[in-house]
Amino acid sequence: MISRLPLTLLFAVLLYVLPLVGHAVERHALVIGNSEYAPFSLEAPTNDAKDMAVQLQSMGYKLFANGPLIDLDRLSIERAIDEFAQSLPLGANAVFYFAGHGMANDRDSYLLPINSGLEFQSELRVRTIGLRSIVDTLKTYNPEGTNVLLLDANRNNPLSKNFLGIKNGLQPLKDVPEGVFVGYSSINDQQKTGDVTLQHNAYTRQLLDIMATQPGLSIKTMHALVAENVSLETNGAQIPVSEDRIYGSLCFDTCASLSNPAIQSTPLLKNPLANIVVKPTRNYWKIAGGVILGMVVFAVASDNDDTGNAPIAVSLTAPEQ
Repeated sequence: MISRLPLTLLFAVLLYVLPLVGHAVERHALVIGNSEYAPFSLEAPTNDAKDMAVQLQSMGYKLFANGPLIDLDRLSIERAIDEFAQSLPLGANAVFYFAGHGMANDRDSYLLPINSGLEFQSELRVRTIGLRSIVDTLKTYNPEGTNVLLLDANRNNPLSKNFLGIKNGLQPLKDVPEGVFVGYSSINDQQKTGDVTLQHNAYTRQLLDIMATQPGLSIKTMHALVAENVSLETNGAQIPVSEDRIYGSLCFDTCASLSNPAIQSTPLLKNPLANIVVKPTRNYWKIAGGVILGMVVFAVASDNDDTGNAPIAVSLTAPEQ
């Protein structure tokens, strides 16, 4: 009679391993461009968002709402972020892109919706979208994946006359969680060069160019090149920066130096088993059901053998020579 324990363990291992192997990481993106700020509008954010959406889609990213979201108020931005984060499959490569106005104080950075009605500093937390809350939401719903935020929000603060001490643009959070990369279009208090009628901002223009021509670069290397090019283009008036806790190579497309595009964008975790790329699908339940059915059939066959009924012949060893 064949011992049940080894085969039971085998089935258990298969139940765990089968859904983990051979699946590529899913890529998802949320793209927002806000231009219609009262009392004046910006030209570049809408164009930047549309071109970024096209570029990401060409690299295999599934766009939330099937395209860029343009000119959103606070409630719409919050709803989009929440729904996007909750839609992410386990272990996804998520990208959040925002172009528009941004400001910061010593506590946080803030993305400005249209029609915010913002008048006083005390209203920042209820009339804008805090960067920390965006990072926390993405990390909560995509804890084992990677979350990339690209923020083209270095434009002049439209409310500066009422906000002494507020910085133009955004400032780094300095304590991002594991698996998060944040790219900023400039450092504190730097402003977009040129006028508000520019078709594209230098940061997004340079980013799109390198994404299209050198897609195999890691995001860290790519962003460093963007910073160098933007600095040269603006004579040092605008210098993009980034911060991250990404371990290993993370690329928008297949990393040039790696042969396995599935593993390249998964952060390295302390548990080696956790580095296996996971993509739960409907097929998982089919596989799991098949394995469980096999275990039941084997158990019934073994019971028949124990009670003297005709056993099912199973051979686990090679025949003797």
